[in-house]
This record gives sequence, C-alpha cells and structure tokens, in this order.
Amino acid sequence: MDSFSYFVLVPMVYFAFGVFFFGTIIKAIKIFTKPKNPIALQIYPEEQPSWFFVLKDTFFLPTVKRHKPVLWLFLMAFHIAFLLLIVGHIELIKKFVIFQIIPHEVFLGKGFIGVNVNPELKY
Repeated sequence: MDSFSYFVLVPMVYFAFGVFFFGTIIKAIKIFTKPKNPIALQIYPEEQPSWFFVLKDTFFLPTVKRHKPVLWLFLMAFHIAFLLLIVGHIELIKKFVIFQIIPHEVFLGKGFIGVNVNPELKY
C-alpha cells in the first residue's frame, strides 16, 4: 500500500472518528446546558394521531415538503444515500446477494471504496 492510500485509510479515518465523537459530545453538552424554553411548542394536533400518520410524517416529512420543497429534495437524497452507505458497510461484514446490484467478490474495504480491487472480475 502506498503512502497516500495509507494516509487516507488509516490516520484520516481515525481523525474523522475523533471529530465525530468529540463533536457529538460538545453538541450534547450545549443542548443539555441550554435553559428550557418557557413556551411549549405544539407539533401535532391535540388528538392522538394514528400510527400510520406518525410513520408517514416521520419518513416523508410532508411539512418540510410543503414549506421548503428544495430542502425536502436534498433531505430525501441525503437519507437515501446514507441508507445505501449503511447497506454497503453491512455487506463488508457478511455477503448479502440481495443487495448486490453489480455482482462482485471484493469491493474496496481494502482500498478505495467502490473501486473493484479484482481487475480480472468482469461485469
């Protein structure tokens, strides 16, 4: 492994994890030390919503779509990409044929993510 690949795959991964870990702790401290808001903000109507309504509101964000459609579009794209990232990392642990759109033996966990490290494999 050349020095650039080593730098990207080892120290930068630890640095990114450290930034995430300490950033999360600092943000949590800021949230928990903030004074409470004296005004109660009502999100849902007073009657109890059905579970279907709650799930629809959680996953499809209709209020955001109504007020800021461009933000909604980027939120959906981000969450879909994040889901695909999680599926890709789960596949590094165990092979799931159902998730393999492109048949492959090894996609980079040992090199660059998404680059086929087996040049003899034909698509």
